[in-house]
Amino acid sequence: MQSWWEVVTPSKEIREGNIREDIFAADLGDVVDGKAPLEYTDAVTFFSRTYLTQGLKNLLEDVLSILAGNGGNPVIQLKTPFGGGKTHALLALYHWIKNGDKIDYLYPNLPKTSAKVVVFVGTKQDPLKGRTPWGEMAYQLGRYDFVKEHDDKRISPGKDVLSKVLGDEPLLILIDELVEYAVKAKDFADQVSAFSQELTEVVRARGRCCLVCTLPSSAPYGERGERALNELQKIFGRVETIYEPVKGMELYEIIRKRLFDYVGDESTIKNVAQSHFEMYQKMGADVPPKVKEVAYRDKIEHAYPFHPELIDLLYERWGSYSTFQRTRGVMALLAWVVHDLYKQRLPSPLIYPSLVNLENTKIRSNFIKHIGSEYNSVIDSDIAGRSAKSQRIDKEMGSEYEKYGIAKNIATTIFLYSFTSSGKSGITLPEIRVAILREGIPPTIVGDAVNKLKDELWYLHTDGVYRFTTQPNLNRVIVEREQTITSEKTVEETRKAIQNGAGSDLQCYLWPKSHADIPDDQNLKLAILPPEFDKENLEFFDKAGSGFRANRNTLFLIGMDSHESLSMAIKNWLALKSIEKDPDLSQSLAPQDKKDLKERIEAAKSNINFEVISAYRHLALPEKVWKDLGTPTIGLSSSISERVKNYLLQEGRILREISPQYIFNKAFGEGEGEKRVENIYNLFLRTPGLSIPENKEIFLDAIKTGVKGKKFGLEDGSIYFGEDCSPTMESIVLRPEIAEQKKEKKREDQDIERPLVLDREIPQPPAPPERGEVTGKQVKRKKLAIRAKVPLPWNFWSNIFRGVIQPLQGDQLRITIEVEAEGEIDENTINLKIKETLNQIGAEVERFNVVDVDEG
Repeated sequence: MQSWWEVVTPSKEIREGNIREDIFAADLGDVVDGKAPLEYTDAVTFFSRTYLTQGLKNLLEDVLSILAGNGGNPVIQLKTPFGGGKTHALLALYHWIKNGDKIDYLYPNLPKTSAKVVVFVGTKQDPLKGRTPWGEMAYQLGRYDFVKEHDDKRISPGKDVLSKVLGDEPLLILIDELVEYAVKAKDFADQVSAFSQELTEVVRARGRCCLVCTLPSSAPYGERGERALNELQKIFGRVETIYEPVKGMELYEIIRKRLFDYVGDESTIKNVAQSHFEMYQKMGADVPPKVKEVAYRDKIEHAYPFHPELIDLLYERWGSYSTFQRTRGVMALLAWVVHDLYKQRLPSPLIYPSLVNLENTKIRSNFIKHIGSEYNSVIDSDIAGRSAKSQRIDKEMGSEYEKYGIAKNIATTIFLYSFTSSGKSGITLPEIRVAILREGIPPTIVGDAVNKLKDELWYLHTDGVYRFTTQPNLNRVIVEREQTITSEKTVEETRKAIQNGAGSDLQCYLWPKSHADIPDDQNLKLAILPPEFDKENLEFFDKAGSGFRANRNTLFLIGMDSHESLSMAIKNWLALKSIEKDPDLSQSLAPQDKKDLKERIEAAKSNINFEVISAYRHLALPEKVWKDLGTPTIGLSSSISERVKNYLLQEGRILREISPQYIFNKAFGEGEGEKRVENIYNLFLRTPGLSIPENKEIFLDAIKTGVKGKKFGLEDGSIYFGEDCSPTMESIVLRPEIAEQKKEKKREDQDIERPLVLDREIPQPPAPPERGEVTGKQVKRKKLAIRAKVPLPWNFWSNIFRGVIQPLQGDQLRITIEVEAEGEIDENTINLKIKETLNQIGAEVERFNVVDVDEG
């Protein structure tokens, strides 16, 4: 799948990082005054970037119907956030009435009407020196003289005066932030309430007039705010129509419309959604049931390029904080997330919760301001930052996974799910998988990473769900206990751990003090050097006790890269055991911590083995060359010797199958015709750099295969060449031509004279009768003598047999073969080929000689 940033195009301000708070904080007053950004002051731009939800469409239709005189409830309260928010809805009404002729082509099905618009924004007006709500409305309608005295004295003018102020023409009244104004106007807050009631009654009685007022869902500014909100709710509650919030997946469409200029073609989006749907199906119970439903696939399509979980958790969890403006807050935060990830170009088909970068100060501050600055230390310690523990864990898990930042991403996910002002906070392991998994990340790694986070982070807590708090967990106790472990105890336990992790794939020698500690035998050996070793001191390869080492090619050395990580793992395990054995401390732990302690002890023990394998990564070969084995992948090897042997097998230094040709090439120099098997085997054991058979049996099998395939011969009482044999270390390996000569000579010594018989036995003719004896029919013999020169290619000589010899097969035949050849006839050809063939078919050769033939 393509990464999202290869498909979508963020808006210009997001691409350039010119993200101002005001582009997501619509202010009706600034729009009226012409001070707002272009996105809000220009009607065409505003509607081109506004997704028309069903709720917003219903509001527009109802208001326009009332203004056209078609009836409806003329008093409307916007209490719950929907569409682009309450203020966004007021802006939509404002622009449609003020600039309908410029934008009606965008939504041709909406009713068309003309009307005046008056606006009052409580946050813009000064209750002390500015105009009152009734004064401002009259001023905008050009009838301020009707209420000037009431405005100066901060007294509501009453319904009769208000009727004159509003006039008879179609009129839309938009009031925003009235509760905040009432709180500030504490000296005449009762007059604000009186005005509100009078206004609603006048509007309802008038016709072709509509009042739309916003009220917050919760009271601001303490007790006075609570009192003002309750009072205004009673007034508007009797007559208003309350519109529903955004329904279903409309929120995703609103966000996409606002943040992106282009979100990709439909086929690309469907492909991403289908791929995730199939991935979740395969994972079964490892993910929540909801993500395996077809409806969730549709949800991914609507939320693209975001994973729907990211928007949902911001809107539902973080949006529950009174300080977090749901739509506005989500928009601003996601804008910074998109900008940050668009620059990073991380390979990812969607923007997941796990990819939110808490190292980015803009993004982090958007969270911290709602939960408290003390969480900065939590993030720095455990989640994001140069010294954050989760990033260290990623490095420890191996380079294959470090590029994905698995531990960091999981910690980020848990942090984002840890906060809500209502309901239960935290996240389950199946939910973590949904928030993090994408192409390239094996699902199995998530559980391992979560366990490591539990073991090492200081502020992560779990009781069935995972969450961060500012309260330190068991890990802090462990750190303090680790500081009491002595270096002597650590070294002692380290040696034991290495001994346990050495394995038996090679014959291991732990921490040899001198070359005399390693025998000079034919076994494959691995010397595991102590933590502090001299990389230049390689006398182990040259000496063995008081003499020189003969079998140099059977010895390998392995040294540590660093023992710091291993020592830390040992200390951690010792600290955990110490806590477990401390009755006072262990009894003071909470039940979950007690269970956690036991699990940590087991995990720490397993981690020690991995640290042992990771530490021993520098391998010295017999030719005195060092190789770096790198950081191992978790689960790849269970011991040091297994890892070394696997490497040597992969590099072809140890052979589980050896080529006879390789043996021949290494064993025989120019002029050498034969060698004992044992001497050849010793050659591989003693020559540094040669590939060496894993054991003697593999070597002998290769010898057997080589004899059968005529790569060389074998002398072991008999001569073997091209046939099965059972070589021993005492056998003699022969060059192939020598094996052929010796085999032929031995055959010649065993040859016995017998008549030539071809294909079948030829009966002997009866003896001739005695002189004068009368017999039956006489046997007549005829001799067919052919002497011909036949100019045929060699591959056609079978034609001679088929056309000349085979037609006579019913007669008693004697065949004489006479061959003339130009030039010399090679003696080896005669002895090893011609005679050998005649011998194999059982021919009794009467005469076999080579003579010179005169040219005449």
